[in-house]
Amino acid sequence: MSEEKFWNKIDRKEGDDECWFWLKGRTTKGYGCVRYEKKPCLAHRVAFQYYHKRPIIEGMFLLHKCDKPACCRPSHLREGTNQENMDDMANRGRRSKGSQISKILTEAHVLDIRDKYASGGYTHRSLATLYNTTNPNIHSIIHRNTWTHI
Repeated sequence: MSEEKFWNKIDRKEGDDECWFWLKGRTTKGYGCVRYEKKPCLAHRVAFQYYHKRPIIEGMFLLHKCDKPACCRPSHLREGTNQENMDDMANRGRRSKGSQISKILTEAHVLDIRDKYASGGYTHRSLATLYNTTNPNIHSIIHRNTWTHI
C-alpha cells in the first residue's frame, strides 16, 4: 500500500491533540491492521515509520500517550523498551494480575499455599499436586515472584 493510500485510511482530526483513528480492520485488542511491505503489520507502527521516515528501532515497542490502540497520530506515539511498556500498562491500570489471568488459582488459594508451606507440612511438589499446578508456579508464589499484589 502506498503512503498516500495508508494516510487516507485514517481519520485525521483537525484538533491539536485529538487522536487519529484507523478506519479499517482491527485486531481483537483494537489495534489497526494493515499490510506493509507485503506483511501484516499494526497500523500505528506503519504511521510512525512513514512519519519519521525510518524504521522503528530493533526491539523497541511503540507506546501510545493517549492509551488508544487504534490511534495512529505520530505525536501520540513514542518508542520505548518492553519495561517502559509494562510500566506504562501498570501505571494506567491495564496490567492484569492474579485471578484475572489465572484459570486455576485465586487469591484465596495463593494465601492458603503460602500458609501451608510456612507451616512446614507441605513441599512444593505436594502443593502443586493439591492445587493442580506446577512446581515452578508454586515456587514463584511462595517466593513472591508472582502474585505480588497479595
